[in-house]
Amino acid sequence: MYFQLNKPSIPAIRAKILIEKIRELPRHDVSISICATGRTGSGKTTLGNRLIGIDYFMPSTGLQDCTDEVNIVEFPIGLKYSDLPGVCSDEKLENYNRAALGIKQIDDFEDIDTLTLAKYTENQSCQRQKFGVSHFQETQLKPDLIFYLIAPDKQFLSADCAYLKELLKKHTHKVIYIFNLFTDKETGNFLAATEQNITDVTAKIKKVHTSVLGSENPPIIVPVNCWTGEGISELVSFSHQVLGNDKGKFFEELIQYQQQQTPDEYLYQTKRELVKLFAYAACQKQCH
Repeated sequence: MYFQLNKPSIPAIRAKILIEKIRELPRHDVSISICATGRTGSGKTTLGNRLIGIDYFMPSTGLQDCTDEVNIVEFPIGLKYSDLPGVCSDEKLENYNRAALGIKQIDDFEDIDTLTLAKYTENQSCQRQKFGVSHFQETQLKPDLIFYLIAPDKQFLSADCAYLKELLKKHTHKVIYIFNLFTDKETGNFLAATEQNITDVTAKIKKVHTSVLGSENPPIIVPVNCWTGEGISELVSFSHQVLGNDKGKFFEELIQYQQQQTPDEYLYQTKRELVKLFAYAACQKQCH
């Protein structure tokens, strides 16, 4: 099944406005730490580069684990974005991811006792530093939000479910699920995932999520095209909702700025533009 978004699409315009504003906001008193996790090739690195507006991270081909350290970009505004090694593929990197997030490592996999942190700041070269696992957990990665990137076409297997359960036990109410809707970069046509793929993955996530957090706390699932940025506006809104009024002020500013800057002529086009993403309809139907 294929869909062609009108050019330029409202979600793409909104994403561009938000990304430009992120680089311009003054420093906030409250820092926000966002951590991206998920399988290799699910779009963690691509989303990070899209939000940042520049390719800080090495892009993945999806054929190998390209992130073998904890990469953190620190914005002057007080925002941190961390890109972790992929899970459910390479055994060593799975434990690397778990160690960074404070999740129990898998006994049968290679044990991780040190972690390398690669820190990027604006106008400075990358600085790398090694930490013992416990010291790293105490002083470095304390996420306020976790973006769990998922490629629906790759399904959601028992290993993914096991990892998600441990993640939710450790980081309760911090996880937002992002379905990366892969498209052809030139045409905007959707590739790979079928509506059935998305429905199946959504059902599995909901089952694990509610088993840990209860049926009164349904999962937040947001479809995003990590190449073009469509869906980032909705992601910002849900991030504000999860963080609440204190740390969420940063995202509230972004939402207000987007509303002020989005041209009226585009708003009066198809307000149902994002609904054309069949994944959105499938996700909402399953989660409510």
